Formats: sequence, structure tokens, C-alpha cells
Amino acid sequence: VEVYWAFLVWLYAAPLAPHLRQAAIPAGIDPWVYPVYAVLYGRSSGGKTLFTRIAARSMFGFEKMIRSGQFTANRALGLRERMGAIPLLIDDVTRDKFTQHVPDLVRTDGEMGGLYAPIVLTTNRDVSTIPPDLTKRMVTCHIDAAIPENRSVTERLARRAHKEVGTAFYRVCLQRLIPEVRAMRAEIDRDAEGFPDLLARSSAVLRAVLGEALGDVPDWARPLGFADYFGIRHRRFRDQLEAMLLDAEERVTVNRRAGELLVSFGGDTNQAGQFARSVPDFVLKGRFADVVRLDLRALEGEMGFAV
Repeated sequence: VEVYWAFLVWLYAAPLAPHLRQAAIPAGIDPWVYPVYAVLYGRSSGGKTLFTRIAARSMFGFEKMIRSGQFTANRALGLRERMGAIPLLIDDVTRDKFTQHVPDLVRTDGEMGGLYAPIVLTTNRDVSTIPPDLTKRMVTCHIDAAIPENRSVTERLARRAHKEVGTAFYRVCLQRLIPEVRAMRAEIDRDAEGFPDLLARSSAVLRAVLGEALGDVPDWARPLGFADYFGIRHRRFRDQLEAMLLDAEERVTVNRRAGELLVSFGGDTNQAGQFARSVPDFVLKGRFADVVRLDLRALEGEMGFAV
């Protein structure tokens, strides 16, 4: 629920991100602080496709989706330019398609257009890790849950939501968010220190509208800013490392003199390679055979992970 909430906060603000990026790039602000791409990955039957379709339909009354077989970076970029602010959903992307096309798509950081479509990718189970050079440019949502087949067949609530959802909620959110984005753009143009946080403003607006409609803000609708997405992005890696420290202490060596944490995979080089690919770049010091070396200072200082 927390991950889907974070995704919705981003999606509702994403059509406005190019307007801020257009000013941020000449001002020397990294464009990925205003993300225009998101990927939902994880276990099958976690509701990724249906949730993205309902969320997109709640924005403009319909959704535009292409399947993995039709997906190329050039095709997605072409559609992105023609669709204005309407999100483009790319469903069930295979590992081969992801490896071949997503890096070229996501690394278009110099784009100076002020209006183009946000792009949402959902992946199949083959995609188990997202490379660190992509995670900093995307909103990455790992869905670690699955709905049993017998429940998904009989459950009609989600299908009814997809059929009947309207756009009134998003319209109210936009009426409040657009004036704030104009003020944020003016702040960037004035070369203010730091950068205005679009995600923080989006979550504040959504929380306010939900609170007015429901009488109280739901517990899951917590405030979110750009810094919070750093934690969401690396949550899976933190969970993996925590499990290793708890379950297999003999596999982990802490060397405080060298500032390293060594994780051994007992001769399994494939598992070591897969784990190394999930480690953030600023934490990974290297891998040799079945041993992965992590930067202890980065773990404890940057990530706040108490070894």
C-alpha cells in the first residue's frame, strides 16, 4: 500500500514535471529530481497492471497502453511527444526488452520540452533488479505481494473501479497543484538555492483533498518528498542485507579498519552477481567471484543502515 501510494503521488504530479525540468536543466539542477519515468516490478499477480490502469483513467478518463512486444525506445519517445500530458503505460516488459530499450529511453535527461507524457513500465517476473544508473532517474516501485488466483477471479472491486472511476478527484488536485508549480518554476528561474520539491507538494495536495473528502487523512497517505523516494528505491536492497545479517552471520565479515562489509555467497557466483546488481553504486566497492564488497561508511552514513 505504501509503495502504491508513493507511485500515485508521483503519477499525479508527473505531467507537470517537464515544465519544471525545462527550467531546472539551464539552472544546473539535476533533471531527475523531477522524474518522468516509473517502473513497477516484483511478483506476478501483485496488481501492478490494474492499479496503473485505474490510476491513469482517474486522470484523463481513459488510458493508453502498449504491450511489451510493441515496445521500443524510439516508439515510446514518439508516442510520448504526441500524447501531451496523458501517461503512456507499457505493460509486462520482458527482461530482454527492458535491457535493450529502457536505458536508452530513460537516459534522455537533456530533453527541453515543456510538455510530454510520463511513462510507466510494469515488468514481468524476469526483471528482478533495476540497474542503479536507472533507479536514480526513475521512480522504482517494488511490489512484494501477490493475490491468489481464486481471489483475483472472484474479486470485482478493482474491475468496478476501473469501469466507473471518474476524473473529479484529479481535477481538484490539479486546480491546487498548478498554481504551486507556477510558483516553483518562478523560484527556479530566480536561481534559488536547492530545488522546489514537486513530490512533496503533490503528496500535500493529495492528503488535503483526501482529508476533506473522507473527514480524515488515511494512515497510508503519509507525507512524501524527494528524499523519501531514496529510501523507497533502496528498500529491497536493505531488506536483503538485513536478512543476510540475521540469518547467515558467518557469511558476513565486517572490517571497520578498511571500511568494508564483505558478503560471501558460498561459491555461488551467480547469486553474488545478482546481489551485486541490486547494490546502489555508492555502496558497492566491488565483487570478486562469490564475494561482494560493500562500503561500510556509505551504508551507515548515507543510508543510515546500522550494521
